[in-house]
Amino acid sequence: MTTHTRRYFSCPNGHQGLEHTRETDQPYGGDWSMTDVSGIVETGKDARGYPMYKCIRCSQPVKENEQ
Repeated sequence: MTTHTRRYFSCPNGHQGLEHTRETDQPYGGDWSMTDVSGIVETGKDARGYPMYKCIRCSQPVKENEQ
């Protein structure tokens, strides 16, 4: 079964971004993971190894939206 995870981001100027991850752990199918982003670009990793992003329109750092 494929699991989809979506994380939504905003910059201080109100521009929106999305990180969409798909991953599977199906038996006999091999583990895999794929991440696509839109409206944001990765700028490195934080101390925990998670990607950090900035807005592609204004280059401001983005924050994950509260759910």
